[in-house]
Amino acid sequence: MLDLDGTLYDQRLLRRRMFLDFALAGIGSPGRAIREARIIRAYRHTQERMRRWTGEDALASRQAGIAARECGYSIRDVDECAARWMREAPLRHLGSSTSAGLIELLEFCRGAGIRLAICSDYPALKKLEAMRIAQYFDAVTCAQDPEVDRFKPSPRILEVTLARFGVAAGAALYAGDRPEVDGECASAAGVPYINIVQRAGGGGITLVQLLERLRG
Repeated sequence: MLDLDGTLYDQRLLRRRMFLDFALAGIGSPGRAIREARIIRAYRHTQERMRRWTGEDALASRQAGIAARECGYSIRDVDECAARWMREAPLRHLGSSTSAGLIELLEFCRGAGIRLAICSDYPALKKLEAMRIAQYFDAVTCAQDPEVDRFKPSPRILEVTLARFGVAAGAALYAGDRPEVDGECASAAGVPYINIVQRAGGGGITLVQLLERLRG
């Protein structure tokens, strides 16, 4: 099982490209750019605050409502901005921001009969299609799925995926890029965890190094 954002693509590279897109879009409409920057900041801040949320109302609507109150704009403004800048605009850059070794890893897993799943806090299918890797995954589970409705580090996203596969927690592996989120999620679900980094160094291994381990 794999996290998506920051694990299968270089998030810092993507954000630099998105910042340029955002700056260029704001040249003709600085007022709109200021409003959207405030909304994006509130939306992301709300997500981090909701990682321990245990309410019963739908996750997506709850996040939009809290973010709207925090930034002072309407829920509709929040939904439209999040759709534009966090779900649609990044798609054009994802194909050129993939992590080194990703395709080789996915091809190896396919050849070895290793079943793969995405477990993401954000809707993932369009991103996978933009990266041209959707065909490698047997399941795509997101925090907004009705059966999940929780952000990581809640273990529910992994538990739902394991149930879909009919696999015991100890027979699976989860790879992500945030030990305090992905790692804690895996620990709570009883799933072994590997921390993925984009560049070799302390704190984890790259996808290239993970492939080398699997081959070894």
